[in-house]
Amino acid sequence: MSSGRVTSKTGFTAFMSVLDHHLQVSEANNQKLGLILVELDNLRRVNTTISYDAGRDMLVAVAEVLQGVARSCDRVIQYSDQGFAVLLCGVRNEGHCELAANKIWRELEDSFVVDGHRVLMEARMGIAIYPRDGRTPKEVMKAAEVAQNAATATTHFAFYSPAQTAEATGLIGIEADLEQAIREGQMEMHYQPKLALQNSNPCGVEALMRWFHPQRGAVRPDIFIGLAERLGLIDDLTWFALNTSLRQLREWPQVRGDFSVAVNVPPQTIQKIEFAELVLNALQIWDAKPEELTIEITETALMTNPKASLETLQLLRDEGVRIAIDDFGTGYSSLAYFKNIPATELKIDRSFVFNMLDNPGDRQIVQTVINLAHGFGLKVVAEGIEDSETEAALIAMGCDQAQGYFYSKPISNRGLQGWLSGFAYTPTPEPA
Repeated sequence: MSSGRVTSKTGFTAFMSVLDHHLQVSEANNQKLGLILVELDNLRRVNTTISYDAGRDMLVAVAEVLQGVARSCDRVIQYSDQGFAVLLCGVRNEGHCELAANKIWRELEDSFVVDGHRVLMEARMGIAIYPRDGRTPKEVMKAAEVAQNAATATTHFAFYSPAQTAEATGLIGIEADLEQAIREGQMEMHYQPKLALQNSNPCGVEALMRWFHPQRGAVRPDIFIGLAERLGLIDDLTWFALNTSLRQLREWPQVRGDFSVAVNVPPQTIQKIEFAELVLNALQIWDAKPEELTIEITETALMTNPKASLETLQLLRDEGVRIAIDDFGTGYSSLAYFKNIPATELKIDRSFVFNMLDNPGDRQIVQTVINLAHGFGLKVVAEGIEDSETEAALIAMGCDQAQGYFYSKPISNRGLQGWLSGFAYTPTPEPA
């Protein structure tokens, strides 16, 4: 593509005038106009932790990326301290906008070196199309903003839909509540036990965050975690989960042998170069052994920035921290890529386990994953066990560990203490 025009930074009011002009041109020519908003979530952190010069260099780098994607008729405008707008003239359909958004993300996902520091871009994009999503500058801009709020670190961009507006209306005020909840410790950690299928002993737990809002009651994790990603608070939630889990690990009775607490880590956190060091510091603070911690990351999330993710995971694995690939079987990584992951265990997604007794295809997938993992020297954890028949089938298939409602729902720290206290450990059977 030939290079588009990049204006210097302008105010929001001036940008809306430019948008109004392009909408009028599109209407006169009976054309559609695409608006892509690009928000840099980590610019403030770069400014405060590195320098404002580094932040400025980061903005310049992003502007150059957007300029490389834009055509000569398109416009790229920085309309706020950390926001850019790309106006795509004469788009035919969503596919045109999606192509542009994918090109932008492919360029941004590579790390940038600013002021001697490697920086990974954390950007979300919202897309609106005139006249489908609005006819005035205010309507089109609002639609793109709503779509941007619906984008996550995994999806990277989202198109506007009316359902997003309805959801956003229902969550009015919850953004400020989330920040307050983090500051005031309203979050709690619950834990779902995992059992070793060989001897039925507890072998670990998965840490799961819960938010009990004073007025709203329990807020679904998919809501507040997605919101934390959009507000740049996901690191705060991750560190709360990590430190709370390691601290409470010391309170659990009857924890013996091969036992670890698994903490889910989002891709934008695992990609940070300082993540491994912070994890090791947390282990030291809470007097926990590296093998007592398992870092869980989804197969799909690993694909967002494989190089940075694998470097961090390898550093942690070299120190003894366990690595679990969650929801295995739902992503799209190749075996050539998979063999390089420094993992210690695979977790088979519950969607395959749940129906495997009735669905030969699911059963074959489960058996194949077990054989594959064992071939690489990894343990296998099956999720979603709800009955003894499924447990027996997994034991026969050679699965190592299991978790699900058949054993226990996620329970509070105090509930887990009681569950573990009443558990009778049995010796591991000798090999035949």
